[in-house]
Amino acid sequence: MRWWAEAAVACAYIGAVIGAGFASGQELAQFFLILGPRAIPALLLTTALFALGGFFLRSSACRLRTQSYRDLVDPLLGRAGGMADAILIAFLFGTLVIMLAGAGAVVQEYMGVQAWLGSAVAAALTLAAVAGRSRGVLVINGALVPVLVAYLFLLGLGNLQWSFPAPLPGRSPLLAANWVLNGFLYVAYNMVGVIVLFTSLPAHEGGKWGAFCGGLILGFTALVLVMALGGLEPAEAAGPIPVLSLVRRRAPSWEGFYVFNLWIAMATSAVTSAFGLAERLAQGGRLPAPWAGLIIVGLALPASGLGFARLVAYLYPFFGYVVLLLLVAGAIRQCFNKLGRQI
Repeated sequence: MRWWAEAAVACAYIGAVIGAGFASGQELAQFFLILGPRAIPALLLTTALFALGGFFLRSSACRLRTQSYRDLVDPLLGRAGGMADAILIAFLFGTLVIMLAGAGAVVQEYMGVQAWLGSAVAAALTLAAVAGRSRGVLVINGALVPVLVAYLFLLGLGNLQWSFPAPLPGRSPLLAANWVLNGFLYVAYNMVGVIVLFTSLPAHEGGKWGAFCGGLILGFTALVLVMALGGLEPAEAAGPIPVLSLVRRRAPSWEGFYVFNLWIAMATSAVTSAFGLAERLAQGGRLPAPWAGLIIVGLALPASGLGFARLVAYLYPFFGYVVLLLLVAGAIRQCFNKLGRQI
C-alpha cells in the first residue's frame, strides 16, 4: 500500500498549510495581490519551493529517523536549536489558539450559534487526532483535505482572470512589493507546521514523493485562487475573507458549503499544531502524547476567545523572517562544518 502512504503524507502536508488564512484568501491577498501582475512569478516560485522544500524535509526526516522537530533542528542549528525550539513552540501554540478561535467565529457568524460550540467541536476533533498519534492525523487530513482542495481549486478555475489589476495597497509594514522576498517569506512561515508534522511521522511511512506532489498541488491551488481573486473589486479583495466575496459574487448558492470548508481548514491546522506539540512534550516518555494533547488543547481552548485582529498582517510575516534567518544560519553552519572536515 505504498501509494496510500504517499497520498496520506501529501494530504497531511496540504492540511498543514491550508488553514484559515489560505482558505479565506487573506494570506494570498496580503502576500500576492499586493504585487499585481508580479504575483504570477511569485506564485510559480512558491510552487517550486513548496515541492522541493517538502521533498527535502520529508527525506531528511526519514533519513534521520526523527521523532520530533528537535531531531532535525538541533543537528542543523547546533546551539541555536534551543532558540528555534522556543520559537516553534510559541508559533504552534499561537496557531492552535487562533484556529480554535476562528472555528468558533465561523460558527457564530454564519450558523447563528454560540462561538464556544464551534471552538469546542474543533478542540474535540483535535484531541481525537492526537490520541490516534500519527495515524489519527493522517486519517483526519486524508478525509478532510481532498474536499477542501478540490473546492478551492475548482472555485478558482471557474473564475480565472487573465488580466491582473493594479497592486493592492499593502496592509502589513513587514511585507514589501518584492515578488521574490514575498514568495520566500510565504513558504518559510508555512514550513513551521510542516517541519513539525514531517519530523513527527514515523520514518517507515516514507512520503517524500507524496510531499513533492503535495507541494505542487499547494502551489497551483494558490496560483489559481489568486488569479480568481484578482477579478474582485479592491474593497472586496482587501476584506477579511476575500474568497467569501468571490463565492457571493460568482456562486452565492455555495456560500454555506464554503463556510463549512473554511471551518475544515481551521480544524486541520489545529490538528497539525496540537499533534506536533504533543509529540514534542511526549518525547523521552515523560508524558504520554494523548495526555500532552489534552493539556495543550485545554490551555488553548479558553485562550481562543482572544481572537487574532492583525495576526496575518504582522505575526505571519514576522515568523517568515525568523524562519528564513534560521535557515540561512543553518546553511552557513553546515558549510563551515564541511569545510572544517575537508581541511
